[in-house]
Amino acid sequence: MYPKAAPFPVYCPRCWFSDGWNHLEFGNNYNESESLFSQLSNLFRTVPRMSLVQMRGNENSEYANFTIEVKNIYLAFSVADSDGISYSYVTDKSKDCLDSTFIKKTELCYENVDGSDNYQSHFLLNARNCIDSFFIYDGAGLQNCFLCTNVRNRQFVFRNNKLNKQDYLSELEAVDTGSYKNLARLRAEFVEITMRALNKFGNNTKIYNCTGNNITNSKNAHSVFNLYDSENVKYMVRGFGLKDVYDGYGVRGELMYEGLASGYGSYKSLFFEFSDSLNNANYTDWCHNSHNLFACIGLRNKSYCILNKQYTKEEYESLVPKIIKHMNDMPYIDKKGRVYKYG
Repeated sequence: MYPKAAPFPVYCPRCWFSDGWNHLEFGNNYNESESLFSQLSNLFRTVPRMSLVQMRGNENSEYANFTIEVKNIYLAFSVADSDGISYSYVTDKSKDCLDSTFIKKTELCYENVDGSDNYQSHFLLNARNCIDSFFIYDGAGLQNCFLCTNVRNRQFVFRNNKLNKQDYLSELEAVDTGSYKNLARLRAEFVEITMRALNKFGNNTKIYNCTGNNITNSKNAHSVFNLYDSENVKYMVRGFGLKDVYDGYGVRGELMYEGLASGYGSYKSLFFEFSDSLNNANYTDWCHNSHNLFACIGLRNKSYCILNKQYTKEEYESLVPKIIKHMNDMPYIDKKGRVYKYG
């Protein structure tokens, strides 16, 4: 995902996770005569990065990005805990799905958008808990339904008309969804009926005191999008399993601020990206399974490090408060005159 002219070395994921290089060899002593962000910038240009954001547990998924605990993923982006996903974006806990986006707990589906818990259903928009259904908009709890909008907990519904099983199967057979010409016509009809359907203010379920869209099973979440199983969250896109988190994209954890594509078991971490399983970490990039880090890049299974240099617990706990004070006394000032202190 980086250009050839990237300012740092780029390794394939397998090489990056190998023991063939030492992450601490890039470490530097903290320099009190220079701002921390200037020193971190120097480190930023030397430590190798992964060519793709592929966290732990990736199998047969070389052509996918932003993945964790996945198998058989091809040309898909932002996928977690899934198997057999292709040409899709933001897919969690799903299996054997194609051309879908913002789905979870879904299996054997094609062209599902903003849905969950669907099985063997195709062309679904804002639908959940559907089985063997086609062209559904704003549906829930459906089985064997076709070209329907705003339907709940029904079976054998054809173009919003309730039928018996035999009549439904006869109507469905006459449609011939195997014909590309017929399928194109059905797509156009589906778009038309969604324009006439009732539209809920947001695709939200099981929420309390929340604002945003595509929110499920969450409370006290504001200005959030594509969020589920979370509590006390604000300004977040693409998150789940969050508690007391502010500002982020694609994160999972607790007591975190300003995170990007990170989390999974992280706790009390600030200003981090492309990191996994962090505890008490500040200003980190590409760090994994580590705790008590400050201004580090590319570390794995480490603790009590500053600028990629190893310290003892006592040295670390003594030096970090001094660095924070120094960051406030000597902040980084960019070319536009913006002042960057700690936090």
